[in-house]
Amino acid sequence: MRLVDIALKDLRQLIADWRTALFLLLMPIGFTLLFAFVFGGGSEADDPRLPVGIIDQDESPLSSHLLNLLNA
Repeated sequence: MRLVDIALKDLRQLIADWRTALFLLLMPIGFTLLFAFVFGGGSEADDPRLPVGIIDQDESPLSSHLLNLLNA
């Protein structure tokens, strides 16, 4: 129960300081966008997909249909 009391106290303090709450919400979004821009490539004309080998041990109509969908 003491852990819940401490967590509630911290949440009340966080809500009271709206700038900190806004910072905690916006910073992960900002870092996600930054890393996506830096490492994402964005405007590459090449196909970034890697070839993947698939083994169909089931050889059922459903697995054959799934392979056709994946190859499309």
